[in-house]
Amino acid sequence: MARRARLKAPPSLVTPAQGGAGLLPPPARGRSWHWLYDWRWTKASKAFIARNPYCIGCRAAGRTELTALTDHVVPHKGDRALFWNAEGWQPSCRWHHDVVKQALEHMYEAGLIGAESLRLDSPVALGKARKLRR
Repeated sequence: MARRARLKAPPSLVTPAQGGAGLLPPPARGRSWHWLYDWRWTKASKAFIARNPYCIGCRAAGRTELTALTDHVVPHKGDRALFWNAEGWQPSCRWHHDVVKQALEHMYEAGLIGAESLRLDSPVALGKARKLRR
């Protein structure tokens, strides 16, 4: 029987500080902001979902779908203030987050739409969702 290759554990999201004085955030590279998604985010997101149980995009389209996750309307790119600003969060089902929001963010980064169109209940988002559902 062939031996299976042993998978290496992923690198830690935090690295020990020099001299063992605690933990530091990971070095700035790629998406180093992933370390923002910690237990505090999990707690805040669950509380937000409890207050907003239905996807905002689905409700705007006349459907009822439960919220799967808390989405940042404007991509925070590691900006702590934007990350923790609850006024910039929206309840989203998985499809709206993974399909519609990704398309909207590409348009936003290309300068084709403004930040107000990143809301899943905006006219641009509703039009994009209709196209993508076909």
